[in-house]
Amino acid sequence: MQSQSDARLNAAANFSQLVQALGSVRFKPTKKDLSRAASKNSFDFALTAAADDVRAVLALECDPMVLAGTIEKPQRGRLISVLAAVRGEFSLSIRNWSAAVKAGEFLIFDPTYHPFVLLVQKRASLLVITVPTEVFFTHAGFLFDDLPQQAFTGTAPRVRAFAGVAAAFYGSQGDLSEAERLELSDSVLGFLRPVLKEFCAAPQPRRGHMKDAVRQRALAVMAAHLRERSLTLEAIARESGVSARYLCSAFESTGSSVMEHLYNLRVRSAAVHLQQTHMRAKTIREIALMNGFATPQHFARIFKRKFGMSPGEWRSKEEEGKN
Repeated sequence: MQSQSDARLNAAANFSQLVQALGSVRFKPTKKDLSRAASKNSFDFALTAAADDVRAVLALECDPMVLAGTIEKPQRGRLISVLAAVRGEFSLSIRNWSAAVKAGEFLIFDPTYHPFVLLVQKRASLLVITVPTEVFFTHAGFLFDDLPQQAFTGTAPRVRAFAGVAAAFYGSQGDLSEAERLELSDSVLGFLRPVLKEFCAAPQPRRGHMKDAVRQRALAVMAAHLRERSLTLEAIARESGVSARYLCSAFESTGSSVMEHLYNLRVRSAAVHLQQTHMRAKTIREIALMNGFATPQHFARIFKRKFGMSPGEWRSKEEEGKN
């Protein structure tokens, strides 16, 4: 889907046209008295967007504006948005959190639970990729459950490298079909892995309690070694810098054991793979093994406990929905 401003219309009419077009990627406006074009005379924009049942990708170039809203919440789980500044600068506010970014920087945030306010201060170009947390984890290798908002700014090499990938993807939107944009967005998320790995390794004093920090490190270790079938409690504890006993105590407050968290990560990743078109040639056994399960039988038990159906039923349901 493509939409652009009409020179014959005034600023308010063109801005209204942009808001309407954003509905194609499940944007829901809020605080309509706040959202507006910065100029009363004119508002110029060009939007390219694509969405399916799993992902949404949009590339937007626009004049200064204020846009308030949310993304429609999925029936199950949560969404994660990656918002990259290709040109210009803007800021994003969600409740009591806000961050400003300029060209070459990006944000990651949850767009569903609380309304966000996007303030474009100068003419800007931005790229947004929105996916369920399971898809984000599968491709970016990082759980964002405990940290729904984060700004990646500055001149760190890995941040700049990802920004370069995002800019290249933005520039190619006009040459790609909607299906190609959506499929390539998975690969773009994959370039976040080294950025997020570095972020997880750095001290995060604002996370507070020691056990919270240990648990976060352990989840990062699980994500990094998800496909290793030999991964044990002791190995996770060792890479997290604590004893196995202390690691178990750090997870007590969650109501699930360390290994139950690991199996949950694996089955969430496998569920995404079962839905993806390029994975249709893979058997359920192959998907189970590539996600760290020792046997297809163990995978099927864990999968049914999590989703209420077998892996085969899950895959068939998804294929029926696409036909």
